[in-house]
Amino acid sequence: MKAADIIKLGLTLMLVGIISASVLTVTHGVTDPIIQEQRMKEIEDTMLKFCPEADEVEIEAENGKECYFAIEDGEKVGVATIVTGSGYGGDIEILLVMDENKEIIGMSIIYHEETPGIGDVIDDEEFTEQFIGLDPDVPVAEEVDMITGATRSVEGAIEGVEKGREYLSDRVDKLEE
Repeated sequence: MKAADIIKLGLTLMLVGIISASVLTVTHGVTDPIIQEQRMKEIEDTMLKFCPEADEVEIEAENGKECYFAIEDGEKVGVATIVTGSGYGGDIEILLVMDENKEIIGMSIIYHEETPGIGDVIDDEEFTEQFIGLDPDVPVAEEVDMITGATRSVEGAIEGVEKGREYLSDRVDKLEE
């Protein structure tokens, strides 16, 4: 193969790479706002499910972390955040909702990659309902039933809820503002 052929192949490969990167960048730029809008809609719907008296959801960002407030007639009646726990298949994203008494009033698994039929039981309503009304002074692990075969998934959910409960406990005071 001649040097000219090698240069021609190299330039062709470079051109294909530039075009591919450009298409991916444009696609991401077009789809990302739509994905974020759908994600926010899912969060709002979930918040309103757990705080049915609320008529809107307000977002506040603090230190790069979003906090969601359920609003009823201009007053904050619930606070939520998205937390992450480490499951068997990767991260488990959880939306955790608290009321003014620091009581968990809602918990929803937003995203996970746990094993279908085993670890994905953390997504079942029967599992998530265990977290509702937990005593804020007792560790979550002491009050939630473990599931045989899904230990790491359950531990990841518990880890996320503990993190969320700690974070939200500090934000409950803002419900009075």
